[in-house]
Amino acid sequence: AFIAETTHNLDRKVKQVLFETKGHEVPLQKLVLRGKQTQDEQTLEALQIKEGDFMVLMLSKPVNKSL
Repeated sequence: AFIAETTHNLDRKVKQVLFETKGHEVPLQKLVLRGKQTQDEQTLEALQIKEGDFMVLMLSKPVNKSL
C-alpha cells in the first residue's frame, strides 16, 4: 500500500507510484480533484485533501509518432 505524505508533489511521487504499480506513463496521467485538474507541482497539503475526498485518474492517449 502507498501512504502519501502531505509534502509529496503529484508529479514526483503520486504519479510515479501510479506508473510503478499500474504502468501508466507519468506524462499521460491527469489527476482530477473536486472536478478540477490538479497541477503537477502542487503538494498534497496545498490541495487540502480531506478524509472522504478522492482523485480521478484520467489518461491521455499516447501520441503515435509513426504516422
